[in-house]
Amino acid sequence: MPIIALYTGMRLEEIGQLRCEDIKNEGGIYYFDVNNEGSHHLKNISSIRQIPIHSKLIALGFLDYVLTQKGYVFPDLKVNQYQRRTQVWSKWFNRYLRKIGVMDSRKVFHSTRHNFKDALREVDVDEALSDALTGHSHKSVGRQYGKGYSISRKYETINLINYSVLDLAKIY
Repeated sequence: MPIIALYTGMRLEEIGQLRCEDIKNEGGIYYFDVNNEGSHHLKNISSIRQIPIHSKLIALGFLDYVLTQKGYVFPDLKVNQYQRRTQVWSKWFNRYLRKIGVMDSRKVFHSTRHNFKDALREVDVDEALSDALTGHSHKSVGRQYGKGYSISRKYETINLINYSVLDLAKIY
């Protein structure tokens, strides 16, 4: 889940509630369909979006993994009393960060969204496109007109992201 977050800017619960049918394809581009259908819970209406799956995630075998699942992409997550799927995992992840030496209490799972936004800034992605990928709302009336960015434009943009210090080959 942290790797997905780094390459998509998705919130933890958005990732945790993904169902296999939320992984879609348009014109050969696979994407996460972040929606509020069924049991999905989103922070706000601007959170509804389509986020292309970064080529690094595909190379790591994410799509192959999804094919082995039925229902939820991460079926082992435990639902809490508020019907949220990631609270227990979030606590585990924060303990794990401390165990591996990340002692700054501000460094939590949500930090991956900050990393993602910074990565977009590093490749000069304009704020409107960045907001479209992260599900941030905007106050400009003009930015509300039209259909938004195409999946191919978002795919090109998301694949500009490269975390040079992250050696995924060592992780898997």
